[in-house]
Amino acid sequence: MGFANLSIAEIAADYDTSVTAVFQICDRLGIPYKNPQTRLALEDAKAIISEIMAHSQGPDTNHQEDLFSENQNSTSLAADVEPCKSSEPESPS
Repeated sequence: MGFANLSIAEIAADYDTSVTAVFQICDRLGIPYKNPQTRLALEDAKAIISEIMAHSQGPDTNHQEDLFSENQNSTSLAADVEPCKSSEPESPS
Protein backbone atom coordinates (compact mmCIF):
# COMPACT_ATOMS: atom_id res chain seq x y z
CA MET A 1 0.00 0.00 0.00
CA GLY A 2 1.48 3.35 -1.05
CA PHE A 3 1.41 6.57 0.89
CA ALA A 4 -0.27 9.73 -0.35
CA ASN A 5 2.19 11.91 1.60
CA LEU A 6 -0.80 13.83 2.92
CA SER A 7 -1.69 14.36 6.53
CA ILE A 8 -5.16 14.70 7.99
CA ALA A 9 -4.43 18.38 8.70
CA GLU A 10 -3.36 18.98 5.08
CA ILE A 11 -6.50 17.35 3.70
CA ALA A 12 -8.65 19.44 6.06
CA ALA A 13 -6.92 22.64 4.92
CA ASP A 14 -6.97 21.73 1.21
CA TYR A 15 -10.68 20.91 1.26
CA ASP A 16 -11.75 23.75 3.57
CA THR A 17 -13.04 21.52 6.35
CA SER A 18 -12.09 20.97 9.97
CA VAL A 19 -9.64 18.41 11.28
CA THR A 20 -12.46 17.16 13.51
CA ALA A 21 -14.63 16.51 10.44
CA VAL A 22 -11.79 14.51 8.85
CA PHE A 23 -11.35 12.57 12.12
CA GLN A 24 -15.07 11.72 12.01
CA ILE A 25 -14.72 10.46 8.43
CA CYS A 26 -11.71 8.37 9.49
CA ASP A 27 -13.70 6.88 12.36
CA ARG A 28 -16.66 6.11 10.09
CA LEU A 29 -14.42 4.46 7.46
CA GLY A 30 -12.24 2.65 10.01
CA ILE A 31 -9.08 4.54 9.04
CA PRO A 32 -6.55 4.58 11.90
CA TYR A 33 -4.89 7.85 12.96
CA LYS A 34 -3.01 9.24 15.95
CA ASN A 35 -3.10 13.00 15.43
CA PRO A 36 -3.64 15.66 12.71
CA GLN A 37 -0.12 15.04 11.37
CA THR A 38 -0.81 11.34 10.70
CA ARG A 39 0.32 10.46 7.17
CA LEU A 40 -2.28 8.49 5.27
CA ALA A 41 -2.12 5.55 2.92
CA LEU A 42 -3.04 6.48 -0.64
CA GLU A 43 -6.29 4.49 -0.57
CA ASP A 44 -7.29 6.06 2.76
CA ALA A 45 -6.59 9.59 1.53
CA LYS A 46 -8.66 8.93 -1.60
CA ALA A 47 -11.55 7.57 0.48
CA ILE A 48 -11.50 10.61 2.78
CA ILE A 49 -11.34 13.06 -0.12
CA SER A 50 -14.19 11.25 -1.88
CA GLU A 51 -16.32 11.55 1.27
CA ILE A 52 -15.55 15.26 1.59
CA MET A 53 -16.35 15.87 -2.08
CA ALA A 54 -19.58 13.86 -1.92
CA HIS A 55 -20.87 15.94 0.97
CA SER A 56 -19.76 19.26 -0.48
CA GLN A 57 -21.37 18.66 -3.90
CA GLY A 58 -24.92 18.14 -2.62
CA PRO A 59 -26.10 21.77 -2.40
CA ASP A 60 -23.90 22.93 -5.29
CA THR A 61 -25.45 20.36 -7.63
CA ASN A 62 -28.92 21.71 -6.98
CA HIS A 63 -27.67 25.25 -7.51
CA GLN A 64 -26.14 24.24 -10.85
CA GLU A 65 -29.43 22.67 -11.90
CA ASP A 66 -31.20 25.93 -11.01
CA LEU A 67 -28.71 27.88 -13.11
CA PHE A 68 -29.19 25.43 -15.97
CA SER A 69 -32.97 25.89 -15.91
CA GLU A 70 -32.54 29.68 -15.76
CA ASN A 71 -30.26 29.54 -18.80
CA GLN A 72 -32.82 27.40 -20.63
CA ASN A 73 -35.50 30.00 -19.87
CA SER A 74 -33.24 32.83 -21.04
CA THR A 75 -32.50 30.98 -24.26
CA SER A 76 -36.18 30.40 -24.98
CA LEU A 77 -36.96 34.06 -24.27
CA ALA A 78 -34.15 35.17 -26.57
CA ALA A 79 -35.56 33.00 -29.35
CA ASP A 80 -38.90 34.87 -29.10
CA VAL A 81 -37.28 38.29 -29.58
CA GLU A 82 -36.90 39.63 -33.09
CA PRO A 83 -33.52 41.08 -34.04
CA CYS A 84 -33.27 44.85 -33.85
CA LYS A 85 -33.14 46.71 -37.12
CA SER A 86 -30.39 49.26 -37.46
CA SER A 87 -31.46 52.88 -37.30
CA GLU A 88 -28.69 53.78 -39.72
CA PRO A 89 -29.87 54.39 -43.28
CA GLU A 90 -28.97 51.71 -45.75
CA SER A 91 -26.13 52.65 -48.02
CA PRO A 92 -26.85 52.52 -51.75
CA SER A 93 -25.35 49.55 -53.55
